[in-house]
Amino acid sequence: DSKCIGYMWIKNLSNNNCLIKSMYVNKKDNCSEYYNVLINLLKGKKNLIYTCEENEYNYQILKSIGFEKCTGTIELYREIDNADKSILNFCEKDITFDTVKKGKDEEKRCIIQNSIFKSSDRTPLTVEDICCDESQNYYIEDGAVFIKLGDKCIGYGQIIIRGSDPLVVNFGLIKEYRGMGYGKLLMGYLFDIMKKHNFKKVYIKVKSDNMSALSLYKYCGFKTCSILNTWYLKS
Repeated sequence: DSKCIGYMWIKNLSNNNCLIKSMYVNKKDNCSEYYNVLINLLKGKKNLIYTCEENEYNYQILKSIGFEKCTGTIELYREIDNADKSILNFCEKDITFDTVKKGKDEEKRCIIQNSIFKSSDRTPLTVEDICCDESQNYYIEDGAVFIKLGDKCIGYGQIIIRGSDPLVVNFGLIKEYRGMGYGKLLMGYLFDIMKKHNFKKVYIKVKSDNMSALSLYKYCGFKTCSILNTWYLKS
């Protein structure tokens, strides 16, 4: 009756895919019907992708209008305790850490990240991507770190600023060095950096099906604070 009761905010990703950035209906009764009205504007024309918080309400609504759950992302947090023992006090003698040097290590970082995160659905990074990352306001000069075993670089981890809190990103080890405890050492070194910056809390994200990474983060003291699921509706 000409009264605004909801909205949908969309972004075209390609000829076939459309991202729903946000949608909302201010109705308690028959809300699935109203969401379906919004979805029908695009249904059959494009594949729809939508990411939202995991809860029973979202699950019931999205299932009722035809969406299928694809992937999930878990966000975890950890308090930074200055009483934590420094990783440097008990680090293996063959393990060292190098901070990424601007204007020198971009190609090295590009190679190691592409090796760690290589997959069929991932576009490899370029040196230009690394330079762009280094120019952003969120970038911390001493927060981009290589972990080395002897002379070999075996992993990488990075701290960026999101709002006023640190977020660990691009964290990983080359495949053949996983499961040996080196991830714990790298995370501990990043904790040392955050303590120097007087941060009180740190966050990290992980795909819900990445059980090895999730196990590592929980071992390092992280706790779940939210879960986001990605849903898909084929045209």
